[in-house]
Amino acid sequence: MDFMRSLIGQDTAGSPSAVTNWLQARLREVEVGRVVVHVVLRDDMMNPGGTLHGGVSSLIMDDIIGAATYTLNDENYHTSVNLTVDFLSIARTGDTVIVEAKVLRYGKNMVNCDCYIRSEEGKLIARGTSNLFRTANKALRPG
Repeated sequence: MDFMRSLIGQDTAGSPSAVTNWLQARLREVEVGRVVVHVVLRDDMMNPGGTLHGGVSSLIMDDIIGAATYTLNDENYHTSVNLTVDFLSIARTGDTVIVEAKVLRYGKNMVNCDCYIRSEEGKLIARGTSNLFRTANKALRPG
């Protein structure tokens, strides 16, 4: 947790994940089982209609849910079993979205999570749920 808290206010550049680097999210809050970031939306995140691409919304959720799971300090990685997303509103290039992921249940082999993407004004853009399975792979830890 100390490592994650030391990243508050910083962007995700330098992450071991290329996807996390691509998102350029900025960590706002972190606690055990909960992560909040903000993401400034770019042209390469839009669909042909000029609004946030559903696949990018799903990618953002999957990535931030992974970060929330990482805060559990489990020695093993967790991998997504499913991700269900409800697309409720639109966002456009230049908008800043606030993404909150939280662990609802941390079991022996499964983790259940919720994730929300909101506008800066609080409007709900997308809501997702995910279940993750505890793998045999050891998680990378700083230090």
